[in-house]
Amino acid sequence: MNIVVLVSDAMRARNLGCYGYDKDTSPWMDRIAAEGVRFSHAFSAINSTDPSFTTMFTGKHPVSHGLRNHAKWVTALEKSYMTGLRFLPEILHDNGFVTIGLDWLGKWHRKGYDYYGGLKNDPATIVRPDSGAGDAPQTSCEPPCRKSSSRDWKKRLPKLSLMPSRGNWYYALGDGARRAVRGYFRRRQQRSGKGLSGRKRRPMLSDAAGLTDLAIDSIRQFAGKQSFFLFVHYWDTHIPYTAPRSLVRHFLNNYRYPETPTADILAKVAGTKAEHLIHKTTRGKTPGTIGEIMALYDASIRYVDENVGRMYACLEESGVLDDTLLVITADHGESMTEHDIYFDHHGLYDPQIRVPLIMRHGDIRGGAVHDEFVQHFDLAPTILDMAGVSDDGARFDGQSLMDLVRGGSWDRPCVFAEEMCGQQKRMIRDRRFKYIAALNDEPCVLCRRYHCRTDEFYDLVNDPGESRNIIDDPRHVEYKRQLEAYIEGLVKPQAGKSVVFADEDEVNKRLEALGYI
Repeated sequence: MNIVVLVSDAMRARNLGCYGYDKDTSPWMDRIAAEGVRFSHAFSAINSTDPSFTTMFTGKHPVSHGLRNHAKWVTALEKSYMTGLRFLPEILHDNGFVTIGLDWLGKWHRKGYDYYGGLKNDPATIVRPDSGAGDAPQTSCEPPCRKSSSRDWKKRLPKLSLMPSRGNWYYALGDGARRAVRGYFRRRQQRSGKGLSGRKRRPMLSDAAGLTDLAIDSIRQFAGKQSFFLFVHYWDTHIPYTAPRSLVRHFLNNYRYPETPTADILAKVAGTKAEHLIHKTTRGKTPGTIGEIMALYDASIRYVDENVGRMYACLEESGVLDDTLLVITADHGESMTEHDIYFDHHGLYDPQIRVPLIMRHGDIRGGAVHDEFVQHFDLAPTILDMAGVSDDGARFDGQSLMDLVRGGSWDRPCVFAEEMCGQQKRMIRDRRFKYIAALNDEPCVLCRRYHCRTDEFYDLVNDPGESRNIIDDPRHVEYKRQLEAYIEGLVKPQAGKSVVFADEDEVNKRLEALGYI
């Protein structure tokens, strides 16, 4: 048996056809859902990538595994927690799977992989040799400084528009030029033996097509010879939304989008990181309307989808499709202006935390749709269950989704989620209501605005858009109690030795160069 996990960054469920979207963004993912099982109420446990991936591959809620921050905001204490965790690739590796990770996020995410970022992975190089010799980790998960000065961002913003930079010039090329440049750099990469992690100036090898080229190479190398676990992290659906021009034109020419001037939202976030991120999508020309940015996002989903189709075809041609568990999801969703959150994923509203989750395998009956609540911490126990691998005594906060697929019981009346990067909030949601607790009184780090300074309570039946805060409704008290009881009941992590991950500076530089932090 083989396992392929495809995660498209910031891809919200509602923009896929199989989740009811009215634009043709996802024909291949729709087909895979029809041949497998789709979970209509799947939720991320947190709305940023580092902790979300950690949840997926440990089966633990962020409060349980201890990582709630992202990128350069991860604290020394949180890093120490990572040394004591056992990740899914480690378990699969120890049970005979070849483990392949196609990503450049690195750090603790490299644990357990035989190959990572296109290179042979040496576990001895994950942590710097002198780690653990210094001071004990700090005793708080609060980052030392979260505030973002508007003046700092003004210095980095353009007067009129952002010209293609060293981080995004490739995305401004036409389709043919992109293919030619990607081919050239791939040949250079093969000769040099350098992996993905050092390419903050070379995005062409880690867009959807470049990563899929590497994935297909791996499938062809191991299919039918050895069981493999393949993880692919697609970044194209994260701002700056990197679809080729032809796909963008397709969506603009064939569908209607809002005509609200982009200048209207830029004025609201002037001088902030949010404005900087919006400019990152422009490729040298500020779009006239927000609809143009929405079309770019949809086109980026379609670009990922086309490459999912290429991988599907390779699995089929290699004769291992029905013996491969194929999982498609996103680490979190994205706001397309809802709640005045512009092309980002801070906030615990459904657009940011409701994610697609699709699974396909020859033993799974096709066309099934489950509307029970499921979350990312269910993925690790599900994959181990399907692979027939023991969890080695690991304690998961989730349970195998195969219990649902096989017709068993599923007692989960609500879901929980965290936010730590843009704001500090915590959420509980069931079918009827959503309660969001504000953990501090600070404005959003990204846009310097208060999306809501109080706790929030929404009637999801009568207000599915979460637009009317009814926190004065006394029913919120019970949800607050349930949320606090759930968090209190989670097993908390134990601090390990103080560590520094060898590639974390390089990863953070690349994230910053591309506008992610």
